Amino acid sequence: MWKSEHDKKLTSKVHETGTKIIAQLMHGGIGSMKCLSENGTGKALAPSALSDELLSRLERFTFPEQNAYREATESDILQVISQFGDAAGRAREAGFDGIQIHAAHGTLHCQFLSPLVNRRDDRWGGSLGNRLCFHEEVYNDIRKKTGSNFPVLVKLGLEDGFRGGLTFGEEGKKAVQAYMDWGVDIVEPSQGIRGKWYEETEFKTKFETGGKEEGYYQPWCRELKDVEHNAKLILTGGLRTCMTIEKMILRSDADLIGLCRPLIREYDLIRKWEKDPEYKPKCISCNKCLENLLAGKGLHCIFNK
Repeated sequence: MWKSEHDKKLTSKVHETGTKIIAQLMHGGIGSMKCLSENGTGKALAPSALSDELLSRLERFTFPEQNAYREATESDILQVISQFGDAAGRAREAGFDGIQIHAAHGTLHCQFLSPLVNRRDDRWGGSLGNRLCFHEEVYNDIRKKTGSNFPVLVKLGLEDGFRGGLTFGEEGKKAVQAYMDWGVDIVEPSQGIRGKWYEETEFKTKFETGGKEEGYYQPWCRELKDVEHNAKLILTGGLRTCMTIEKMILRSDADLIGLCRPLIREYDLIRKWEKDPEYKPKCISCNKCLENLLAGKGLHCIFNK
């Protein structure tokens, strides 16, 4: 149940600090099947039927029963598109300063975009243009229900974490260009459907703080900027030092920076950087925060007592 009065309290409190707040909207697609099955609330939606072999290759999506999900019908797809627009409208009513479509990390958007997961032979599958049709219709419905002066961002998965899936060089870049052509305000390049191991996901680990792999999506952002100088991009992924972040912004690799895991361990990290730009964050990218979250233990850093 949408509690707009509660969200107005949230957005008002944020605005009192002079800060903006964006609501992220997503649909889990087949990734919802475990939760839905355990709660007896129905089956998850997928763009198309998947083999047991393919399901076993998708991290966190593996489920022993094929009947835990179903292929989305035309009616299902149109309903989900309308629901995205409705949710964006409610977000604006609640005082959010914009919305971000979560089209990365294995969401339903990712599943429609992936050539390996989307096996449909209608207008929603096949060519890249068809696989982007769901994306475009969701974007258009959001614009219709929020207006042209309401910021719409997208976190877009540009490459899958397994062989045969979406790749940045072949189609990921073209997907970014499509969103820019439609009029999206900002694109945040990230991982598509996850593979089984951390290195095949957005949760990459085992890299040195300040080392050569810091900001592992920087090459994508740089290439996108080189092709389309007016592209507005958010760079995320393994950023750990203020100095590296400043260099990337000064080089125009991106327009904004995204952080997650370091803020879970140190919520006041930005304040610390304001006082000392050379401060070294305590996050070691061990991913225990994620593992605890998946185990139902809540989101927290294991090193915070």
